Amino acid sequence: MGFGAVAAGAVMLILTLITVAILGSVLYAVMMNMAKEVLGERSYLETVAFKITAITYNSTLNELLINISNVGQEPIIPYVNTEIIVDYIDVSGSRRIDILYYREWSFNRLIIGNSSYNIPSGVFVEVPPGAILEVKVPPTSPIDVSQPIIVIVVLDNGVKSEYISNIK
Repeated sequence: MGFGAVAAGAVMLILTLITVAILGSVLYAVMMNMAKEVLGERSYLETVAFKITAITYNSTLNELLINISNVGQEPIIPYVNTEIIVDYIDVSGSRRIDILYYREWSFNRLIIGNSSYNIPSGVFVEVPPGAILEVKVPPTSPIDVSQPIIVIVVLDNGVKSEYISNIK
């Protein structure tokens, strides 16, 4: 093996090490950026929290009024990808699971402290911390009020709240 072969081998080894170092640093930067994004989303989800505090059923109108209280540190905005799932027994004794998308339910009013504000249809609402949003939901069938009901509200960012109880 001559000097040229040794020199070529050394050059190839150096170029390989430089390539590995560059790829390693790029991969490290990408992974750190992804980790920061995940941690940022996680901390945001920890500050966004809401709770279904009450459900009232109007059998005359076949309408559920769901009170959603913002118990987190950030405002919540129920938007077009917000879903409401209602699991109940109807008056004929059949189990129903309604998955209601935006426009199949509507905002009714916003309660901030001792003040209540009616919300016109088609208007989006930002619910500040401590406020209560009342949502109007029409089930597909009349509900048997002697049976428990399960209601799940899922925001577009994946944050959800569940309520399991008999309705009033």
